[in-house]
Amino acid sequence: GCSSDEVFVTVNVTFGPPAQVAGDFTVCPGEAAVLQASGGDTYLWSLNNFTNPSITIPNITNDTTVWVIAYDANGCPGDTTFVTINPWEEPQANFTSPTQCEGAVTNFSDNSTLTEGTIVAWEWDFGDGSGGSTNQNPSHTYTASGPFTVTLTVTSSTGCQSTMTQNIVVEPVPDADFTFANVCEG
Repeated sequence: GCSSDEVFVTVNVTFGPPAQVAGDFTVCPGEAAVLQASGGDTYLWSLNNFTNPSITIPNITNDTTVWVIAYDANGCPGDTTFVTINPWEEPQANFTSPTQCEGAVTNFSDNSTLTEGTIVAWEWDFGDGSGGSTNQNPSHTYTASGPFTVTLTVTSSTGCQSTMTQNIVVEPVPDADFTFANVCEG
């Protein structure tokens, strides 16, 4: 017969390192988020099985969650690290202006909105080549009549921007034209 001896083997199971992730966790809507993984020798991202340590996620419009796994030099994976990128709220540029007359002061009213945060900057272009204004509710005098394209760009405290463009018509100063006849009674 055959005989056997019992053999005991110790198996050490090693785990790879956990991935650390740094980068843009909050961006303005439509912007890209850039994430950088560290802690391992190689990486695997959830998006398209991307394997570089750095990844760019384009056009963030809603909460986006990605994961990354770091691997050590022996190819052992660490725990999966999840990261969520959240878009900031974008302000909504809006304004009104009364009927404009050539040579008269036109008062523009900012009606822009932002639910979370504050609007911290306004950039106006009055469309007549005269420059603009950074006031929230500026006044401007048009020196010529005609159609003009007015643009307002607002910036939130998070750096997100929104732009509104509106066409206005500046009316010419009316010409007073009359004749009279010298009529004497009597």
